[in-house]
Amino acid sequence: MKPRRRNKASGAALLVALAMVLSLISVNPARAGEPDVAPCPGYREMYHQFVDGLVGNRLGFAVQHRGAFSTDVPGNSLGAFRRSFALCQPAIETDVRTTRDGQLVLFHDTNTGLALEQGFDPDTGQGPNPALSSVDYADLVTKKLLTKDRRPTEFEVPTLTQLLSTADVTQAATLMHLDVKEPDQAIRIARVIDDYETSHPDSHMTQRVALKIPINEFPRPSDWKSSLDRAGVKRTIMVIPMMNPGTAASLDTSGHAGLSIESLSAWAAAPAAEAPTVEVLVKDSSDVHEKHQESSPFGTYEAPHSRDPDNAENGTMAAMAFIVSSYGKPLGNFVPIPDRMLWENKTYSGYTVPNVGGDRRPFNVTDAFYNADGRCCYNLADKLSPSPYGQEKSDLRENIAWQSAMGVRIFTVDDSDSVHTYLSDQGVLDKKSVTNPQRQIEASRSWLYWQLLGMPIPNEQMVSLKAWRGGSSAIWQGQVCIFNWRDHPAWATSCLYNKQSGYSWEMEISVVDDHYMRIKNQLDQQCLMSKPDDLSYVYWTDDCNSPRSRWTRLPGDQYMDADGHFLTFSWQDRYSWGVPWAYLWLTDKQDNPWSHWSFDV
Repeated sequence: MKPRRRNKASGAALLVALAMVLSLISVNPARAGEPDVAPCPGYREMYHQFVDGLVGNRLGFAVQHRGAFSTDVPGNSLGAFRRSFALCQPAIETDVRTTRDGQLVLFHDTNTGLALEQGFDPDTGQGPNPALSSVDYADLVTKKLLTKDRRPTEFEVPTLTQLLSTADVTQAATLMHLDVKEPDQAIRIARVIDDYETSHPDSHMTQRVALKIPINEFPRPSDWKSSLDRAGVKRTIMVIPMMNPGTAASLDTSGHAGLSIESLSAWAAAPAAEAPTVEVLVKDSSDVHEKHQESSPFGTYEAPHSRDPDNAENGTMAAMAFIVSSYGKPLGNFVPIPDRMLWENKTYSGYTVPNVGGDRRPFNVTDAFYNADGRCCYNLADKLSPSPYGQEKSDLRENIAWQSAMGVRIFTVDDSDSVHTYLSDQGVLDKKSVTNPQRQIEASRSWLYWQLLGMPIPNEQMVSLKAWRGGSSAIWQGQVCIFNWRDHPAWATSCLYNKQSGYSWEMEISVVDDHYMRIKNQLDQQCLMSKPDDLSYVYWTDDCNSPRSRWTRLPGDQYMDADGHFLTFSWQDRYSWGVPWAYLWLTDKQDNPWSHWSFDV
């Protein structure tokens, strides 16, 4: 095997370098490191701007979903919330759930595995993953919240009271939107907020927190007020009513046809101090009558000619969104950004992940969301559900321009920075609420980051493919990697072999035809392929577009060829420079431990 010189940097690498440079250019140049920002407004100013400052204009802002989490700071942690406060984010959103013993905690998932259990594998679903509701709080806090790459941090699952106290002590201007995941706990949560203000009167906590509640739980503002009165809560507790097809159907079947519209209208007409905004889950323009095509950094979309409620099919989510706007109430909606890749500091593109929510076929990681129970994954198409309340032919909520065209002004999103950048560019950012706008950074792995730069979502990554899911063997002199060999069978040897020869373990992985992976060695630009009726070898070939160069990645890091055989290797008593090596081959046995290949940058 002759040494050879490596290729020069590819155009893709240059684009990445350009993106890294551009990521340093921010709306606020003080982004480097922890922010050196202007003082935040006081929470009273933020409250009054939220309640009074969005009336009669087109201004809006983003609500930071799960706080300012990052590579090292987990979402829904006090660390993430403190960073949001320090960054003067106008608002955060977090989920409130109860433990088995009734403690109100801030936790995103229904199950604990993804956030707390290092032994849980989200790709296979194996490992400890108890329901949060089955765990006592004392047991919950024995576990530390994990980073994206499954490292324990200093943070525990926070309680609602801890969040209120943190906001109070830090005098945070940031408003707190609490998504009430168990509606029967809404009044109890309101009482906690009210009690906190009673014991800390200078906190004015009831002006800093809003509860997000499905609209069918309290169909009219008067229902909410009377429930508070019965619970002894005399202060006003702000509500963000949420309407979606399920809540609309519940209202119309439990009451009478049209109750969903009546309830929505009642909340849209409510004083802003009671309901500052109303959320409507609208996903596309399929129920809008008159519309036209527009383009944006996020793709093309159909914009309504007008947001008159008559310009949408009666009773649909689109019509309800227009109703909210017709009352002058800021419309809210969620912006789903694929979160499997968010803040992933290693491999974030170029591979497929399992689908446990749709057709069960692997699909591109850049489209992937974790399920509510922490398992990987689903895509937005899996959640489309046509009904009388919406055709839902597609889900355009990732397109901020489309959302704006539909009248959305309050965007709940993981990447609030990119939304603020776009709104600022369009002249519709509420700059009294967003005093320190800044661009997102490349490390966030946010779709919106790349789209605002005019770049495609990445679909390749340079990795090494390692046997035994990254395990090692003294006999094999450490970890074992797949290596190139032009026009020859593929082979594997110690990853350290790369330092002694011109052969390389550098592989470019990419997703092809939505469901398959291609493995291309970087030196020769050849792809790994199988041949019909040949299980003894796999080969390097120039024909990278052949169906036989497509591999199906399965949970557990196994790779299956077009005939259903699994990529593997074995001890073959071969040596080069005293280092063991072996040809790759194919097997019918899925449980072969030598058939598991992880990738690493």
